[in-house]
Amino acid sequence: MTIRCALFLLALNFVALQLIPAFGFGDVTTTDKIVFPFFPDARPCDGVSEVLARYNEITPHVNLSGPTSFAPLIDKAIEIVQATRAYHILIMSARCGSLFVYPQPNAASLMAR
Repeated sequence: MTIRCALFLLALNFVALQLIPAFGFGDVTTTDKIVFPFFPDARPCDGVSEVLARYNEITPHVNLSGPTSFAPLIDKAIEIVQATRAYHILIMSARCGSLFVYPQPNAASLMAR
């Protein structure tokens, strides 16, 4: 089984006045290795409404890949938290077909604990 998802990261920093870093992954470009920012200049979205608007702009053009994992998303969330040293909430939204479950936890999920 493989995971085929359109996923994004919302690392909501309550101190940052609704500036939300948003990323996608699981496409043919990033596969299961990295994430891509919602904007080419990697700027954060201005509030949840811009996240949703940008998500709707991007998703029709995303070619999904598989298998993939949540590790790149978790790694990016850890990177953001370490850089800002602020409280964040990680929100992952996925539209999946089959889900591949790894038998052992990966390094990213262990670091996030």
